[in-house]
Amino acid sequence: MRYILPLFLTVLLISCAHNDAPQGHYQTLPVTADGNASEWQLPLRFTNKEYTLSYNITNDNKNIYVVMTTNDDDMERRILRSGVTIYFDWKAENNTLVSLTYPEKKISNTNPVQRNGKPIIPDSSATKHSMVQQADVYAVKGFYELENGQFSVKDKRSKIQLGLKTNADSGLVYEAVIPINYVLDNGLTAKNLRRNFSIGIVVHDDASNSFRRDQNNYVAHNNASVVQPRVSVGGGFGGFGMGGVGIGIGGGMRRQGNYNNQQNNAVKQEELMWYQFRFADKAK
Repeated sequence: MRYILPLFLTVLLISCAHNDAPQGHYQTLPVTADGNASEWQLPLRFTNKEYTLSYNITNDNKNIYVVMTTNDDDMERRILRSGVTIYFDWKAENNTLVSLTYPEKKISNTNPVQRNGKPIIPDSSATKHSMVQQADVYAVKGFYELENGQFSVKDKRSKIQLGLKTNADSGLVYEAVIPINYVLDNGLTAKNLRRNFSIGIVVHDDASNSFRRDQNNYVAHNNASVVQPRVSVGGGFGGFGMGGVGIGIGGGMRRQGNYNNQQNNAVKQEELMWYQFRFADKAK
């Protein structure tokens, strides 16, 4: 018995150490959320699966810093039109209860006027610069010491700093500065420094792409001379995970194949990128 207890403790300590996330990077240079990436070490540490977005997350003793850059036209349009949501989970379980969304999706992009039953694609003639100027509102949910709701980027009630800028050499740059005490109770205590933390980033689907898909489906539906009912057994409804039978009939309902393709595209486009780490308390 005297040998079993030390062995058990050793295994327990190893398993606990194994679950520790890597320590994050300490932000040595001050960051101003102005859409200028000069304070950051380039290239940035992380990318999405398609390599159309690069990003990094750091901290100092007071703030969490997030930067994203992209030269991809579609990704820039998605950010400017539909926004980015950043999730903060102090339990490191990839929960989405605490979030910051910026910029807020414009109503004109989400509710297009219908003309003869066809969705109208939003005007694409607006320049990126004007779209950046319109990115003046963000929304928060679940933060400590900050009420839920929408804020202007110039609102002094919040210490959150946000910046967007288009640059000729680096494309679109997105920066966010979030006080640590907004997402960690009691701030960066010694206990919190030892705990895992996770941050998730999702760039929302470009509303105009959804409108184009709806318009294409509308045209395809009306051009079809005969649409036979299609039955899918046990496959469920795309990303919803519902079992059973799915029926698509050509009388105003989307056919099952098109519906599944749309759902799969939406899931793929709204990739949620999670980063799990432990806060850094000093520069390495």
